[in-house]
Amino acid sequence: QSKVRPFNPDSEKFSDSSFLYDTPGALYRDQLLNLLTTEELLRTIPREIITPRTFTLRPDQSLFLAGLGRMDVVHARTNVWLTVFASKYLPINIVYTEQARRFYEMYCGTDILAVPIGGYERLQTWPKFLPREFTIKGQGWEKSSADIVLSSAGWISITADKDSECVVRAFTPEGRGIFLRNPPILPFAVNLRGKRIPD
Repeated sequence: QSKVRPFNPDSEKFSDSSFLYDTPGALYRDQLLNLLTTEELLRTIPREIITPRTFTLRPDQSLFLAGLGRMDVVHARTNVWLTVFASKYLPINIVYTEQARRFYEMYCGTDILAVPIGGYERLQTWPKFLPREFTIKGQGWEKSSADIVLSSAGWISITADKDSECVVRAFTPEGRGIFLRNPPILPFAVNLRGKRIPD
């Protein structure tokens, strides 16, 4: 007796479709989750709806997403807006790029970066940050141009002046899971930002 197939993937109805295969529990080389302890996982994996957080960075400034990721604005004609989609338990810190390495070394393992958590022994096993660089063409201030995915930590949408090019450099431990997503998944989320907080 032959099995009845619920649909024929070769039929005209499905010929232009795409399929997603969900593999829960599978570990991949590019994810950060298998580097984390249980306590770190509780801070990293969102437990509530993610609220996008938008920050204005000038060239030569860097944004840290906890101790899991870093985004440098290497070159831009004007400021760039970075909209962060990640757990609210992962703090955001902004520093000048020239101070970024020292900041990370000083605060990695503390509450200021939140993840990773632990003392000297834990940090000895924590991998070094490795970068990937991207050039992104701005689409204007009402629409993000692209997402930079930071593995299991979240993603950062880049918004820049129309037709201007900006260069960003993203870091994660061992350079894991850094991808450019173009077009961005939520291009208009940048419009959900509140009023700018002075200073």
